[in-house]
Amino acid sequence: PVEPSRKQGLALPSHPVVLTRALLLINLLLFVITSLLSRGGFMEAVLGGADGLTLIALGAKENSLILQGEYWRLLTPIFLHIGIVHLLFNSYALNLFGREVEGLFGSWRFAVVYFLSGIAGSLLSFAFSPNTSAGASGAIFGVIGAMAAFLIRNRETLGAQGRQHLQSLAFM
Repeated sequence: PVEPSRKQGLALPSHPVVLTRALLLINLLLFVITSLLSRGGFMEAVLGGADGLTLIALGAKENSLILQGEYWRLLTPIFLHIGIVHLLFNSYALNLFGREVEGLFGSWRFAVVYFLSGIAGSLLSFAFSPNTSAGASGAIFGVIGAMAAFLIRNRETLGAQGRQHLQSLAFM
């Protein structure tokens, strides 16, 4: 059951936020595992980033391996992060925008947006960059895009508050 919340007199859906929290926890756990397994040692991996071989072993996007049939590497990079700064920025954005979008759309719709956007980001990285990559940025940009689409679609109903929110998204 969806309980409406009141924002400036407008009833918006308010779904429980479960998946966003789970994703944050998974990302943190995998970051710790990646850092523990990294060849340079835990602290070097945390501060400077995990080594490429460890990231590849755990599922980072590596074009040559995808071409050999490891298509799962289009999904797994969204759970891996290269260093603490990378993890913190993505976690901050996921917590901020993920909670909002999951609250509005519900966990299933949020999951579709998040995972399809993450895979699309990996596909674009595959197509345009030969470098090994990891991170949830593509998924997070998809979530931000979903929020922007919601605000644009409901701009008349949301009024000035919706425009302000959309301007904030555009600024970011």
